[in-house]
Amino acid sequence: MVFEDEKLLREVLLFVKNVDTKINDMSLEVIDFGELQNYTKNEVFLKLYWLEENGYLSRNNKLAEKRYTLTLKGNFLYDRMFS
Repeated sequence: MVFEDEKLLREVLLFVKNVDTKINDMSLEVIDFGELQNYTKNEVFLKLYWLEENGYLSRNNKLAEKRYTLTLKGNFLYDRMFS
């Protein structure tokens, strides 16, 4: 499987997997993680939303702040990319 901008995809997956991820954490004013600072806020959010739309991330809207976690499909992708 080939992904557009695989480097950004890897960075977003790493961030979601390793940080208690809140939507506000994805803001480039707040985030200082890996290589994400090399991308625009729009690029990061578009990749985040693409991952969610395609079933790799899940958003928990029940908490006061929306949080993202990897789904089973997302964990398989993570393991494939980082193994």
